[in-house]
Amino acid sequence: IERLAAMREPYADRPRESGRLNYSAERVAQFVGWAYGTEDPIAVHAVGDWAIETYLAALEKAGPAETWRAKRPRLEHGDMLMPDLIPRAKALGVVVVQNPAHFTLRNDLMARLGPERMQSVQPMKSLLDAGIPIALGSDGPINPYLNILFATTHPVNPGEALSREQAVAAYTSGSAFAEFAERDKGRLVAGALADLAVLSADVFTAPPPQLPGIVSLLTLIGGQPAHDTGLWAGRR
Repeated sequence: IERLAAMREPYADRPRESGRLNYSAERVAQFVGWAYGTEDPIAVHAVGDWAIETYLAALEKAGPAETWRAKRPRLEHGDMLMPDLIPRAKALGVVVVQNPAHFTLRNDLMARLGPERMQSVQPMKSLLDAGIPIALGSDGPINPYLNILFATTHPVNPGEALSREQAVAAYTSGSAFAEFAERDKGRLVAGALADLAVLSADVFTAPPPQLPGIVSLLTLIGGQPAHDTGLWAGRR
């Protein structure tokens, strides 16, 4: 919103500016190359289609797509991942980790980008339709139910809104997949960690205005209570 995101085309309300890369393309290629040669995962914060394309180009240059697919390179935020870049992200096995609080900046983004680019900004549904894994986190209000509201209404681009089921899956199994923890976390299955919450309302059916007010009545981490309003203590 400060016109710093690196864009391939100038900002609509400041035609002489296109943002900036915090690291040169050569520097990005260097640390992507380091990640390629190790067992370490890689996560790159990129906002703006120029920044995202720089990251994708570095991945493509560093090694074959099948190697990257096994490493699940993360794209943090991914705002302005434009349609022409989606097939490249898919081929590389990129996992997009988005933050629905970003979906509330409609007026600012409309002024900065203009109506044509707004049609493609902050894709979510399009990524899932293309087979790209997504994960959700906060990067702002640490209320997952508020963020589920933002993800399922998407004020910036309603056509990219997720269903409740898709949003919850992105928060849980999607986030576990992004950190190579899908065997242990993100789903309620035998053999996984018993990380779960009993909520004050049904997150799948509660009316949208009620979502931000949902709270946990009981939170288990590894099968042990981390927060309890009396459900665990009174289970007998």
